[in-house]
Amino acid sequence: MNRTRLLPLALLTLLAACQDETPASDVRGNYDLTYDNVLTLQLKIGGRVFEAEGDETGDVTFETDSGPVTLDLAAFCARPEVECPSETLWAKVSIDQPNIDADNPNTHVLNVINNTVHELPDGQRAEVVSGLIDERDRFGLVLGGGHQSEGDCTLLALSTAGGRFSHEGERLEEIPGPDAGAVADGGDPGAPDADGGITGAPRTRVVWDEGAPVDGIQEGKVKLGFLGACAFNDVALVAATLTIETGFAGTRTGAFDPPPFTPLDPADVDGGLMPGAGPDATTDAGPLGGPDAGAAPDAGLDAGVSDAG
Repeated sequence: MNRTRLLPLALLTLLAACQDETPASDVRGNYDLTYDNVLTLQLKIGGRVFEAEGDETGDVTFETDSGPVTLDLAAFCARPEVECPSETLWAKVSIDQPNIDADNPNTHVLNVINNTVHELPDGQRAEVVSGLIDERDRFGLVLGGGHQSEGDCTLLALSTAGGRFSHEGERLEEIPGPDAGAVADGGDPGAPDADGGITGAPRTRVVWDEGAPVDGIQEGKVKLGFLGACAFNDVALVAATLTIETGFAGTRTGAFDPPPFTPLDPADVDGGLMPGAGPDATTDAGPLGGPDAGAAPDAGLDAGVSDAG
């Protein structure tokens, strides 16, 4: 199945505004991806969501209000019109930042190229998915968004992937929590603390030395969405949606060496990745000496910051 997925038009203005002021790292290279063995599935029927866990080799059962609903995942993923996670984001990829060396450089556009088969027949181009990377090296990719009709197994627009590029020598750093008294005293740093100086819970972030090379991908998540009509032979589930989510990690194996492919440029945009796509961030990330990752609301693809402790 040949597919090319394009960049989101909604984020181009944001992208242009920050292209050199908050650059991402140079993450270009070849990577091997490995997937978790556990899949988390959600079946949404009306306003209700039912969850189950499984793998691609057996059945999963959702305990719905109308009774159990079973899906044979092995048979579902084996169907030629269905792409499960490892088929959608491939085990071997080449990752490019196509505009990093342009006259007006931009580090934030990503192309992920299928490098499962490196030597392709003459005239054939490798599949490509596209997305964005922010200044903390978190990224999100557009995997779906095609037009659906009843029974169509094209990935829904909610299908995305994301994660964080890791660096050699990275480590966790604790960030002191905000002074709880600053809220009570109106935020004046010179005012006495109403709570006697008690601070909030600390947070952690991943840090690395400036210039440390990228060595892989961490905190990867792939989430795929399907129409109920694709997955279930039940008229009551035609309007339902099924999502399949799993984690992945990547190891950088060498320099950028892709098979033949057509780069996706901002001029080609017609996708729909919205801010917050990709996995929820469990920690902040950034190079030492860079901006405090928790000092301002996250933007772009950093989908959230959680407190540690």
